[in-house]
Amino acid sequence: MPMRLNSTRVLVFGSALAIALAACAPAGESDAGTGTPPPSRPDPGVRPSAPERLSTGEVASDQRAEQLADVLHTFISRHSPGLRVQNVLSSVTQSERSTKRHAAALVADERAAYGSVAVELEEPPATTGDSACLPAFNPCEVRAVANGVVQLLDHTETTTADIQGYFYTAARGEQPLTVRSATTVSAEGSHFWNGGRKLAKPPLNADDTVLLLDALSRLRR
Repeated sequence: MPMRLNSTRVLVFGSALAIALAACAPAGESDAGTGTPPPSRPDPGVRPSAPERLSTGEVASDQRAEQLADVLHTFISRHSPGLRVQNVLSSVTQSERSTKRHAAALVADERAAYGSVAVELEEPPATTGDSACLPAFNPCEVRAVANGVVQLLDHTETTTADIQGYFYTAARGEQPLTVRSATTVSAEGSHFWNGGRKLAKPPLNADDTVLLLDALSRLRR
Protein backbone atom coordinates (compact mmCIF):
# COMPACT_ATOMS: atom_id res chain seq x y z
CA MET A 1 0.00 0.00 0.00
CA PRO A 2 1.55 3.39 -0.97
CA MET A 3 2.56 5.78 1.82
CA ARG A 4 0.47 8.93 2.34
CA LEU A 5 2.27 12.10 3.40
CA ASN A 6 0.87 14.20 6.17
CA SER A 7 -0.24 17.50 4.57
CA THR A 8 0.71 19.47 7.72
CA ARG A 9 4.27 18.15 7.62
CA VAL A 10 4.58 18.98 3.94
CA LEU A 11 3.37 22.53 4.53
CA VAL A 12 5.77 23.08 7.44
CA PHE A 13 8.71 21.63 5.54
CA GLY A 14 7.93 23.77 2.46
CA SER A 15 7.73 26.93 4.53
CA ALA A 16 11.02 26.20 6.25
CA LEU A 17 12.71 25.52 2.93
CA ALA A 18 11.43 28.81 1.46
CA ILE A 19 12.73 30.76 4.47
CA ALA A 20 16.13 29.08 4.19
CA LEU A 21 16.43 29.84 0.48
CA ALA A 22 15.44 33.46 1.04
CA ALA A 23 18.13 33.84 3.69
CA CYS A 24 20.78 32.48 1.31
CA ALA A 25 19.78 34.74 -1.61
CA PRO A 26 22.34 37.46 -2.52
CA ALA A 27 21.50 40.99 -1.42
CA GLY A 28 19.70 43.07 -4.06
CA GLU A 29 18.01 40.14 -5.82
CA SER A 30 14.37 40.01 -4.86
CA ASP A 31 11.16 39.11 -6.67
CA ALA A 32 9.49 41.93 -4.77
CA GLY A 33 11.62 44.49 -6.58
CA THR A 34 13.58 45.71 -3.56
CA GLY A 35 17.32 46.24 -3.59
CA THR A 36 19.50 47.25 -6.56
CA PRO A 37 17.83 46.60 -9.94
CA PRO A 38 19.73 44.60 -12.56
CA PRO A 39 21.61 46.51 -15.29
CA SER A 40 19.29 47.86 -17.98
CA ARG A 41 19.48 46.44 -21.50
CA PRO A 42 19.04 48.30 -24.77
CA ASP A 43 15.41 48.48 -25.85
CA PRO A 44 15.05 46.43 -29.06
CA GLY A 45 12.04 48.56 -29.96
CA VAL A 46 14.04 51.81 -30.18
CA ARG A 47 14.32 52.89 -33.82
CA PRO A 48 17.52 54.42 -35.19
CA SER A 49 17.21 58.16 -35.89
CA ALA A 50 18.22 57.54 -39.53
CA PRO A 51 17.69 54.43 -41.70
CA GLU A 52 20.29 51.73 -41.16
CA ARG A 53 21.18 48.89 -43.49
CA LEU A 54 19.96 45.49 -42.34
CA SER A 55 21.77 42.21 -42.77
CA THR A 56 19.43 39.98 -44.77
CA GLY A 57 21.77 37.01 -45.20
CA GLU A 58 20.67 36.57 -48.81
CA VAL A 59 22.73 35.80 -51.87
CA ALA A 60 23.87 38.63 -54.10
CA SER A 61 21.51 40.15 -56.62
CA ASP A 62 21.19 38.89 -60.18
CA GLN A 63 20.30 40.54 -63.48
CA ARG A 64 16.53 40.12 -63.09
CA ALA A 65 16.54 41.51 -59.56
CA GLU A 66 18.57 44.48 -60.76
CA GLN A 67 16.05 44.96 -63.56
CA LEU A 68 13.29 45.19 -60.94
CA ALA A 69 15.36 47.76 -59.07
CA ASP A 70 15.88 49.85 -62.22
CA VAL A 71 12.16 49.85 -63.06
CA LEU A 72 11.34 50.78 -59.44
CA HIS A 73 13.84 53.64 -59.38
CA THR A 74 12.58 55.10 -62.65
CA PHE A 75 8.93 54.74 -61.66
CA ILE A 76 9.36 56.50 -58.29
CA SER A 77 11.34 59.32 -59.87
CA ARG A 78 8.44 59.96 -62.28
CA HIS A 79 5.50 59.44 -59.92
CA SER A 80 6.68 60.80 -56.56
CA PRO A 81 7.40 64.53 -56.89
CA GLY A 82 8.97 66.05 -53.80
CA LEU A 83 10.77 62.84 -52.88
CA ARG A 84 14.33 61.88 -53.67
CA VAL A 85 15.54 58.32 -54.01
CA GLN A 86 18.31 57.81 -51.45
CA ASN A 87 19.20 54.25 -52.35
CA VAL A 88 17.94 51.24 -54.30
CA LEU A 89 18.93 47.67 -53.44
CA SER A 90 18.08 44.22 -54.73
CA SER A 91 18.74 40.64 -53.64
CA VAL A 92 17.70 37.03 -54.27
CA THR A 93 16.29 34.37 -51.95
CA GLN A 94 16.28 30.80 -53.24
CA SER A 95 14.36 27.79 -52.02
CA GLU A 96 13.63 24.32 -53.36
CA ARG A 97 10.34 25.48 -54.86
CA SER A 98 11.02 28.98 -56.16
CA THR A 99 13.25 32.02 -56.36
CA LYS A 100 12.24 35.30 -54.74
CA ARG A 101 13.74 38.51 -56.04
CA HIS A 102 13.58 41.61 -53.87
CA ALA A 103 14.04 45.24 -54.85
CA ALA A 104 13.43 48.27 -52.66
CA ALA A 105 13.89 52.02 -52.80
CA LEU A 106 14.63 54.20 -49.79
CA VAL A 107 13.14 57.67 -50.31
CA ALA A 108 13.27 60.93 -48.34
CA ASP A 109 11.59 64.33 -48.40
CA GLU A 110 12.97 67.82 -47.69
CA ARG A 111 12.32 67.36 -43.95
CA ALA A 112 14.62 64.31 -43.80
CA ALA A 113 11.64 62.01 -43.27
CA TYR A 114 11.92 58.57 -44.86
CA GLY A 115 9.72 55.98 -46.52
CA SER A 116 10.19 52.97 -48.76
CA VAL A 117 8.75 51.10 -51.71
CA ALA A 118 9.52 47.39 -51.86
CA VAL A 119 8.89 44.84 -54.61
CA GLU A 120 8.94 41.05 -54.42
CA LEU A 121 8.80 38.76 -57.46
CA GLU A 122 8.50 35.00 -56.97
CA GLU A 123 9.29 32.63 -59.86
CA PRO A 124 7.72 30.18 -60.25
CA PRO A 125 4.93 31.45 -57.98
CA ALA A 126 4.45 29.30 -54.90
CA THR A 127 1.32 31.15 -53.81
CA THR A 128 -2.09 30.59 -55.39
CA GLY A 129 -5.24 32.18 -54.06
CA ASP A 130 -8.36 34.25 -54.51
CA SER A 131 -7.98 37.97 -55.15
CA ALA A 132 -11.44 38.71 -53.72
CA CYS A 133 -11.52 41.11 -50.76
CA LEU A 134 -12.49 39.68 -47.39
CA PRO A 135 -13.98 41.82 -44.58
CA ALA A 136 -10.77 41.49 -42.58
CA PHE A 137 -8.83 43.12 -45.44
CA ASN A 138 -10.82 46.37 -45.53
CA PRO A 139 -10.20 48.89 -46.91
CA CYS A 140 -9.64 46.69 -49.94
CA GLU A 141 -10.48 46.68 -53.64
CA VAL A 142 -9.67 44.63 -56.71
CA ARG A 143 -8.63 46.28 -59.96
CA ALA A 144 -8.17 44.71 -63.38
CA VAL A 145 -4.84 45.22 -65.17
CA ALA A 146 -3.47 44.02 -68.50
CA ASN A 147 -2.18 40.62 -67.37
CA GLY A 148 -4.40 39.87 -64.39
CA VAL A 149 -5.86 41.64 -61.36
CA VAL A 150 -4.47 43.60 -58.41
CA GLN A 151 -5.75 43.25 -54.86
CA LEU A 152 -5.16 46.65 -53.27
CA LEU A 153 -5.07 47.23 -49.51
CA ASP A 154 -5.00 50.98 -48.87
CA HIS A 155 -4.15 51.60 -45.21
CA THR A 156 -3.27 55.26 -45.67
CA GLU A 157 -5.82 56.34 -43.05
CA THR A 158 -4.90 53.65 -40.50
CA THR A 159 -2.06 53.37 -38.01
CA THR A 160 0.12 51.35 -40.41
CA ALA A 161 -0.21 54.10 -43.06
CA ASP A 162 0.94 51.96 -45.96
CA ILE A 163 -0.39 50.60 -49.24
CA GLN A 164 -0.01 46.97 -50.24
CA GLY A 165 -0.67 45.62 -53.71
CA TYR A 166 -0.79 41.97 -54.76
CA PHE A 167 -0.77 40.99 -58.43
CA TYR A 168 -2.71 37.84 -59.37
CA THR A 169 -2.57 36.23 -62.79
CA ALA A 170 -6.37 35.77 -62.60
CA ALA A 171 -9.22 36.44 -60.18
CA ARG A 172 -8.25 33.11 -58.65
CA GLY A 173 -4.73 32.25 -59.68
CA GLU A 174 -1.03 32.59 -58.95
CA GLN A 175 0.24 35.55 -56.93
CA PRO A 176 3.83 36.23 -58.06
CA LEU A 177 4.19 39.97 -57.40
CA THR A 178 3.86 42.16 -54.31
CA VAL A 179 4.45 45.90 -53.83
CA ARG A 180 4.44 47.74 -50.52
CA SER A 181 4.56 51.54 -50.28
CA ALA A 182 5.28 52.48 -46.66
CA THR A 183 5.59 55.69 -44.67
CA THR A 184 7.78 53.96 -42.05
CA VAL A 185 11.11 52.36 -42.95
CA SER A 186 11.14 48.94 -41.31
CA ALA A 187 12.52 45.47 -41.95
CA GLU A 188 9.04 44.22 -42.82
CA GLY A 189 8.23 47.04 -45.21
CA SER A 190 11.55 47.88 -46.85
CA HIS A 191 13.40 44.54 -46.54
CA PHE A 192 16.78 46.30 -46.46
CA TRP A 193 16.59 49.18 -43.93
CA ASN A 194 15.17 50.21 -40.58
CA GLY A 195 14.83 53.58 -38.84
CA GLY A 196 14.34 57.28 -39.44
CA ARG A 197 11.39 59.66 -39.18
CA LYS A 198 8.35 58.56 -41.14
CA LEU A 199 6.84 60.29 -44.15
CA ALA A 200 3.51 62.05 -43.93
CA LYS A 201 2.05 59.76 -46.63
CA PRO A 202 3.15 56.68 -48.63
CA PRO A 203 5.69 57.36 -51.41
CA LEU A 204 3.30 55.87 -53.99
CA ASN A 205 -0.45 56.35 -53.73
CA ALA A 206 -3.00 53.64 -54.50
CA ASP A 207 -3.27 54.42 -58.23
CA ASP A 208 0.51 54.48 -58.66
CA THR A 209 0.88 51.18 -56.79
CA VAL A 210 -1.49 49.55 -59.29
CA LEU A 211 0.40 51.10 -62.21
CA LEU A 212 3.71 49.82 -60.86
CA LEU A 213 2.37 46.28 -60.46
CA ASP A 214 0.99 46.42 -63.99
CA ALA A 215 4.39 47.51 -65.33
CA LEU A 216 6.25 44.86 -63.34
CA SER A 217 3.86 42.11 -64.45
CA ARG A 218 5.01 42.68 -68.03
CA LEU A 219 8.55 41.69 -67.00
CA ARG A 220 7.49 38.20 -65.94
CA ARG A 221 8.72 35.26 -67.95
